[in-house]
Amino acid sequence: MIKKLLNKFLIFFLTLLAYLPFPVLYLISDGLYVFVYHIFGYRIKVVRKNLIKSFPQKTNAERKEIEQKFYHHFCDLIIETIKLIQISSYSLSKRLVIENPEILEKFYKKQQSILFITNHYNNWEWAGTAVSATSKFKIYPIYKPLTNRYFDEFIKKIRGRFGAVPLAKNDTLRTLVANKYRLTGTAFIGDQSPVKQEIQYWTQFLNQETPMFLGVEKIAVKFGYPVIYGHVEKLSRGYYQLTFKVLTENPSTNKLYEITELHLRELESAIQKKPEFWLWSHNRWKHTKPEALETNNDG
Repeated sequence: MIKKLLNKFLIFFLTLLAYLPFPVLYLISDGLYVFVYHIFGYRIKVVRKNLIKSFPQKTNAERKEIEQKFYHHFCDLIIETIKLIQISSYSLSKRLVIENPEILEKFYKKQQSILFITNHYNNWEWAGTAVSATSKFKIYPIYKPLTNRYFDEFIKKIRGRFGAVPLAKNDTLRTLVANKYRLTGTAFIGDQSPVKQEIQYWTQFLNQETPMFLGVEKIAVKFGYPVIYGHVEKLSRGYYQLTFKVLTENPSTNKLYEITELHLRELESAIQKKPEFWLWSHNRWKHTKPEALETNNDG
């Protein structure tokens, strides 16, 4: 009972917070940075390990600068996600500009459902919400349900404000089959770490052997849906640009693992240019490649 009340109080508090203007919210973010980074050190060991392995050629000072910039951006991201509770579609459209919406319009006119893929880079939450607010497609963002049911429902409500239907990962295939004759845009986060028993493919990413989900690739081939990559760029504090890139229009013509490699290399290129905007606190390399697979690959 107490846990339920605490959850409801925190959700109520976050809702009130969302009504504050952006200048005030960014002052809160500055204070949050001091607590999260300097006092609490949230996942600092994970961040530093990831940066060392990803950029062994950089100096300690260079990695430290990326680390600090990451935590500043991370705190902004928290505040900006909270703001989604209240933000209007008009205000969101001014703060996240979709550079080439005609790409989506092209497939809509062809009566062709599509697959979106983006990553934990810059503000993926704003990007997904902006697409659902402006697109003619019915958007289904795939997500991993939270163990806390109150916050799970809260997050689903935020992501579904402008008509999107958040879809639990395990319901993806069933929903796609049910919607086969409807125009849908199914959105995936491509840089998630698969659970150990689901790993089917390893590749080099940021200087490390990395396991990859093959879900997007398999679904694209099964349904024949084009795959569109969404790159989010931070223009300034609180302002972003989303650019679409068609990775494949005919997935059946792509080689095995090619679609997976295409979206991963897009992300890797973005990280190498501006590394501070990726989610370094994510324990992306918690699994190591078995020696047997390494031997087979080398042979």
